[in-house]
Amino acid sequence: MKICVAFIGKTEAGPYKELIDTFLNRSKGFLQVECIEFSDVKVSKNTKPDDLKKLEAERVLKRIQPNDRLFLLDEKGKSMNSRKFSEFLEREKDQPGGKLWFLIGGAFGFDSSLYTRANGKISLSPMTMNHQLARVVLSEQIYRALTIMFNHPYHND
Repeated sequence: MKICVAFIGKTEAGPYKELIDTFLNRSKGFLQVECIEFSDVKVSKNTKPDDLKKLEAERVLKRIQPNDRLFLLDEKGKSMNSRKFSEFLEREKDQPGGKLWFLIGGAFGFDSSLYTRANGKISLSPMTMNHQLARVVLSEQIYRALTIMFNHPYHND
């Protein structure tokens, strides 16, 4: 199985980018992990948020294959602790088919077409956080889940 961690918009250079790279590179010691950044859509100042979300969704949906599984990082998604997320990842790892996608959306969220295509929604926290920080948290939690799954001593209960 290959995990695709995907973001709409570029990650800022600096500490956020360094942490994301660190955790995703560590994760590669357990499973195949790929980071995909969809560049910002070029729009005018008059572009409505719904139109922007639709354009972002079109880019994402072109990359996702029919047998891939897509999970959106959404504040209304399922909340899990690290052990439950590891169990979730273990179950998904054993599913037949393509890649396992985790997608963090743009500033205005997701278009309805992504919600329709998604296999589920996951919440990182009931608190609101900026997208850059959410990327770090997701990357670290994937690494943590893999260390739990493969009995690596990173996670302590």
